[in-house]
Amino acid sequence: MSTLMGLTLLVMGIATLVFGIQVLSHNKGEYEHNHKITGNLANAIAGSLNEAEACSPDEISKGFTIDTRTNELVPCNQLSRESIK
Repeated sequence: MSTLMGLTLLVMGIATLVFGIQVLSHNKGEYEHNHKITGNLANAIAGSLNEAEACSPDEISKGFTIDTRTNELVPCNQLSRESIK
């Protein structure tokens, strides 16, 4: 039982370390640009974004749809009634 718990904690620790390295090595300019668009976490969750700071329509997607030909997620600015259903 303790071996299973130890392996679980080891895997979680490695995943946390890898995630931390990715966050620290990420481009700071891109983070600042995203922060200008969203402002804070509450605005991002509510969907109220600063559209004037966006460089492309993909940065202000209202949701995602699935392209059935390629099975890819595609950002969209306005959800259709079919995608809401």
